[in-house]
Amino acid sequence: MKQSTVIFFFLFNLAFPLFGQISYGGIPESFKYNLKSAVTLIDLPQVDTLALIREDNEIKANRQKPFRFAKTFTVNYNTVNSGAWRTLANGDKIWQIELRSKGAHSLNVIFNDFELPVGARVFVYDEKRTQILGAFTEKNNSDSHILPVSPIRGDDLVVEYFVPSTCNNNGKLSIGQVAHDYKNIFRHVSLKDGNYGRSGSCQVDVSCDAGKNWQNERNSVCRLIINGNTLCTGVLLNDASGDGKPYLLTANHCVDTNDKASTLLMAFEYESPYCGGPDGVTTKSLTGAKLLATTDKIDFALVELSTVPPFSYHPYFAGWNRDTTAPQSGTIIHHPEGDVKKISFDNNPLITGNFGDTYDQNSHWFVAHYNMGSTEGGSSGGPLFDQNHKIVGVLTGGDANCTSPDKDYYSKFSRAWSDYSASSSQLAAWLDANSTGVTQIGGLDPYSAFKQQCDTVTNIQSGEEVTVYPFSGGWGSWTGHNSGKYSRFAEKISGFSSSNITGVFLNVAKAAWQYAYSSIDVKLWAGGNVPGSELASVTVPLENMKYPGDNFVEFNSVVTVQGDFYVGYEINYNYKDTFSLYQAKDRGSTGLNSAYVYSSTGWKAFKDMNNGFNTALDLKTVDCSSKKSTTETAVSQIELAASIFPVPAKDYLYVNIAETSNTDITLRLFDITGKMVSSEVEPGGTRTILLDLSRIKNGFYVLKVNSGNKQLIRKISVIK
Repeated sequence: MKQSTVIFFFLFNLAFPLFGQISYGGIPESFKYNLKSAVTLIDLPQVDTLALIREDNEIKANRQKPFRFAKTFTVNYNTVNSGAWRTLANGDKIWQIELRSKGAHSLNVIFNDFELPVGARVFVYDEKRTQILGAFTEKNNSDSHILPVSPIRGDDLVVEYFVPSTCNNNGKLSIGQVAHDYKNIFRHVSLKDGNYGRSGSCQVDVSCDAGKNWQNERNSVCRLIINGNTLCTGVLLNDASGDGKPYLLTANHCVDTNDKASTLLMAFEYESPYCGGPDGVTTKSLTGAKLLATTDKIDFALVELSTVPPFSYHPYFAGWNRDTTAPQSGTIIHHPEGDVKKISFDNNPLITGNFGDTYDQNSHWFVAHYNMGSTEGGSSGGPLFDQNHKIVGVLTGGDANCTSPDKDYYSKFSRAWSDYSASSSQLAAWLDANSTGVTQIGGLDPYSAFKQQCDTVTNIQSGEEVTVYPFSGGWGSWTGHNSGKYSRFAEKISGFSSSNITGVFLNVAKAAWQYAYSSIDVKLWAGGNVPGSELASVTVPLENMKYPGDNFVEFNSVVTVQGDFYVGYEINYNYKDTFSLYQAKDRGSTGLNSAYVYSSTGWKAFKDMNNGFNTALDLKTVDCSSKKSTTETAVSQIELAASIFPVPAKDYLYVNIAETSNTDITLRLFDITGKMVSSEVEPGGTRTILLDLSRIKNGFYVLKVNSGNKQLIRKISVIK
């Protein structure tokens, strides 16, 4: 028996190319074979940290607010002139190179010739194998052949390149730059990203109540690493045609050349999951862009990304206002000191100001005082929004800090529009290519055209009890690590002619790990009597798994499947990890079985294993095929005119009522089993209602809004 509940979800463009630093998971081949590096260590020249700090102080004297953290070295290390190759018994090849820069707090590399054949994989990791970036594959190839890589903690890193025997050539892989972190951006060794917690105590997380009205705009802002050595902030920008071109706006003093634009590493949704919470994740990153327009007379830079950020990044293209009227207030969303995303406010009208002699006169908005928060190094390029949530400028610099949150300057959007006639020095030629003359536009969700009703499909019956069974005659569990060394577990989904699979919810019972890179691979297989060819796979670190409870894993793209399919996971026995999933209690000899296990003898139905039984794995696939729900009944009432946002939701959900009524408004939220998880009543006449979802778990829900004889039903996802 299958149950499904309709929800709203964003659908990928199925033909969408994926470039940039999207990584595809997995473990380096040398780890699997327990091979140690066989290369000679290359030491880079010594770094004069004191001289670099003196230079930084000179930059501060200019009052601009980028954040330089590394010394860069131009190098030429490639698979021909450096490192060492090793050929395995099966014909596969591994190339490795180890780089050290003594005293570095972290290292990062930029590949200046990255062109991989299909099947080849690149990983970057530290010598202790506690941090792993990758795999980077042929899907990361780009026209520029450039691929920047995020920093690795410590003063030593290894680049490993795997070329399977099926490849006709070795492709191209060349390291053109290594950056030595002298500022200790990874000073908190236990954290995922060393910039977390660097900013001043006055800074306010965008996840706090202060940011609750900025749910869309927060998703437009990203952290920038430029040329491997400088931190700034950037913002995705809509254009007048609303065609979804991936424009990004930042400051000229952050990106002033196309070479710098090509090295951009953009981290989206780098924010604490809740107010004052822990570090966020930096895995939602893209690389590479081309410079379209800039001028050092106004301090703006417009670039176009190599691709639209994928759905899982939840991007939003912010609106803008080029009117010359002074905004009534100013809000900046930014990454001070490269920290998780923050929000700051000036509640007073902005005034025109001048930021030094190098910029055009009256080209900046002046913030005299921040009523909440401030800015710091790394905030440069951060967007200034007006009272209508539209961009009116980007941060150049100033004197403001947490001790004295006063006197900052933002280059005016209106002056960057067309003060200079050349298309390479103005915004108008790009943001209003058809010369409509529009002075302001709203924001854009680039995936709104793909919104569909989707189903969560599970073989766990309503009210059925789930549990974890100890493995028979040994240690471990039936659905995870055990003495039988079973490595793959799958659930058969059948009954649909065509499905568009976006992800899966796993009801995890336990997830314990030995190393930071310990992980499982969540997989999708073609159908048949047993799982067939692999259709998709994504690696999930065990340390990111919350248990007990549901964990949502999203595939890198939508996978279209015809007929039956299998979804499940593969575990690794190379480390002392423990993973297990809940499963349906033994259904008896007449019960249905949809669970399958892979052992040394191949795939078998769970019931056909020694001491096996009829059961199902407790997981829910997300299928965006507009299937009619089997649990939702038709609405006979008149539909209430209202809208909800954002979708997916995090901590808050807004319900905007488009019509006035004196009748009380009832709002009820139901989980996928039909259980009501929240309910509230608002008085008639209320137009905007804020629902607090901070205590609502990740998952899919049905929202029902009633007012008199009118009703609105919307299906939402909560992803935090």
